[in-house]
Amino acid sequence: MNKHIVSTLALATFLVATAAPALADESPSPSPSGSPRLRREFRQEVKEIRKDTRQEIASRSKELQAKLKEKRDLERKNRLVKFWKKTGERLQKLINREKKMADKIGARLDRLAAAGRDVTKLKADLVAARAKIDGAQAAFDSAVTELKKMVDDGKPVADIIAKARELHKGVVGKIREVHKALIDVIVSTRGMSITPTPSVTPTPTP
Repeated sequence: MNKHIVSTLALATFLVATAAPALADESPSPSPSGSPRLRREFRQEVKEIRKDTRQEIASRSKELQAKLKEKRDLERKNRLVKFWKKTGERLQKLINREKKMADKIGARLDRLAAAGRDVTKLKADLVAARAKIDGAQAAFDSAVTELKKMVDDGKPVADIIAKARELHKGVVGKIREVHKALIDVIVSTRGMSITPTPSVTPTPTP
């Protein structure tokens, strides 16, 4: 609090407390109502000083609160950026893992086809699963771009957090769909051997 304001308020309070005795000792004035009038004016002046002081204090308090809120919002925004960076890295690893799994499944289907197994439908299912992987990657890239724009535009932290949760939920949902589609293809290959079926040599008729 400003020291000048405190000094002014203390002085005004002191003067109010000492005004009555001081005025009582003054010589009688021509107007018998002079002393009460001076006291009323002085008290009114002190009230105005107090009022102005309170308003200034309130104004400074609001400014301080606004600065503190701005600081807290900035800290929360920085924490959010760091959190989303880590979360984004984890989501990208999950997507990359699904891509590698799809590649391994594709290689196995090729070996099964070379062994004479009919994998036409399974290859079509794998193509559909890869399309889901592309969709998950696109959703993730879009989420990163959208959140970065919100931060750069100075959007409220609460809005950014709500949007981050929404986008995270959407990306995770797409990754789960991808994983399920790949698992379905893997399950369908069970029981299929990559060992070629030996050809049967016809027995000659005697």
